[in-house]
Amino acid sequence: LEKARQTMDMTALGVEPLKRDGQYVFPEPTYRPLPPDVARLPLRLRQPLRRTFEDYALGSSERGAGVGAEDGVNSVAVTDETAASGKHSLKVTKGSGQKPSYLPYIGYSMEMDEGRLRAGFDLRIEPGAQFVYECRDAALEYKVGPRLSVDAQGWLTANNKRLLQLPHGKWVRFDLVCALGREATGTYDLTIRPSGAAPQQFDGLACPDFKKFYSSVIMSPANGPSVYYLDNVEITPEKTK
Repeated sequence: LEKARQTMDMTALGVEPLKRDGQYVFPEPTYRPLPPDVARLPLRLRQPLRRTFEDYALGSSERGAGVGAEDGVNSVAVTDETAASGKHSLKVTKGSGQKPSYLPYIGYSMEMDEGRLRAGFDLRIEPGAQFVYECRDAALEYKVGPRLSVDAQGWLTANNKRLLQLPHGKWVRFDLVCALGREATGTYDLTIRPSGAAPQQFDGLACPDFKKFYSSVIMSPANGPSVYYLDNVEITPEKTK
């Protein structure tokens, strides 16, 4: 019963399972139950609009989210080593020889089928790290909406369009806006704010057929040991007239 409950919660959070011997299983998920007052809310209301990690204990993992991490190999843990603001951030550490290669991952869910999605995060990527952030419209058979990826050399790609090279060891802010439902255009707008540099705007990035938001999933596809940090993670539903 406990495993079934964990599986249901992980699926609800948009985390993709693996298919093994004809059955879907989750790769060593670290289940973190939601606080009781939050767990009673509808799924669309469960996520805080902004996660600063300032009220998290050092060393604790993400909460109210699906987290896939293998003890002793990789981790998702709050640190005070660096922060985009305040004193805390979320450190994502990847070990060597990982299978599946996208571990560790984090999945955030907030169902939206109308209005506009506003989402963002601060990212500090260290040398050799790779990073993927993608929005999905369902848990299993899903369409991908806005998708940002950073390779080991720091090159940022948005839905297969290479944009710019990010500096290692410095915080960069990402904010995106995507219309949903009847207002969906199959595109989204992205603003990038490197620390100490002028913002850069990229409008009309393609995400065809993406009309509803179910979850955002962060993955770590590097082939070897690596680290990146997250801060001020946001998912905000915005109503339109």
